[in-house]
Formats: sequence, structure tokens, C-alpha cells
Amino acid sequence: ANQLRLFLHSAAYVLIYNTKERLFKHTEIAGFTTDSFIKKIMLSAVHIKEMKSLIKISFTKGHRYRQEMENALSLLASA
Repeated sequence: ANQLRLFLHSAAYVLIYNTKERLFKHTEIAGFTTDSFIKKIMLSAVHIKEMKSLIKISFTKGHRYRQEMENALSLLASA
């Protein structure tokens, strides 16, 4: 059980690292450590609305990295 948990944790770390490096290339966020990325980006407050053929994500107006997040999500949606 512990080996499986370690494997899953390692796989999640690799996915987070690759997401940070690919989606946020040439931004301030690309220089974040993985821990900072998780705390500042992944744990951000957002409102997610699921529709039949669309997922809408709304950020707070004062979100520091709002533009970078919108660009990354647009890049992800076009892939």
C-alpha cells in the first residue's frame, strides 16, 4: 500500500511539473517551485460551472495570475 501511494504521489508530482513547464512557458509562473505552483495556482479560489458541452471557469477579479491562468486554459482547450 505504501509503495502504491509513493508511486501515485510521484506521478502526480511529474504531472504538476510538466503542466507548469508547458502551459506557463515564458511567464513568471514557470519559475515557481512545484510547491509554490501548488499553493499559488492550483489552490486558487475559482468558480467552476459545468454545462452540457462546456466547462466555464471564473477567477476572482483580484487574482494575481488571472491573465496567465486564462492564457494557459485557452492553450489547453485548443490542444
